[in-house]
Amino acid sequence: LATKLDPQSERTRKEILASLETSLRELKTDYVDLIQVHDLGGEVGIQRIQNPELFEAFRIAKRDGKARFLGCTSHAGNRVEILSYEIKSGKFDVILVTVNNSTYEDTGTDKLLALAKQHDVGVVAMKVYVGIKGGFRNHRKGSVGCPTASKLLPHAMAYALDLKGVSSAIVGPYTMAQAIENVELAKRYKPLTRDQREALLVRGKALAKTIGPRYGPIT
Repeated sequence: LATKLDPQSERTRKEILASLETSLRELKTDYVDLIQVHDLGGEVGIQRIQNPELFEAFRIAKRDGKARFLGCTSHAGNRVEILSYEIKSGKFDVILVTVNNSTYEDTGTDKLLALAKQHDVGVVAMKVYVGIKGGFRNHRKGSVGCPTASKLLPHAMAYALDLKGVSSAIVGPYTMAQAIENVELAKRYKPLTRDQREALLVRGKALAKTIGPRYGPIT
């Protein structure tokens, strides 16, 4: 069970702890497993995870049994630099990063996964179905669907989970039916065969040319 912080508007210890309390109240829970610093990008990304107020707030939350782990997310253009810094700092437990078959030629992801494994940092794969048709501008329009064909959803999930270092995958369902389907796909997970993986990468190469910028604007 995870929540996020907005590093732009929630900077002080008081603001961060207040945000956590809001999450706990809305989730109807006493604690979360993971707090994530959301969407770090641009030149200020590393500055935001150097914030001493963040670590003091997390120390208090962990002491009080309200949070167990700390992480960050990034899919901006310089995410490799930011998340590599986060991993090496020794202050974070988890990264969340885009991992799917349309980013197969992005060697930066391979480097991140290897570095995370070396430092015992968990990796959550996001956008494992290659996001949503039309890109980020449609992120609230679940009806438009995703670029991955229904019959290939099990393969897309398996592709991400097969990668060494990936601990979990998030898929962003829009309906209860989709959520149930994803649970069933996860239960039936089996590693891809070589032929399945190669076929999926061929499709990913074609998809990459049609979906535009994959990581959002650099801000």
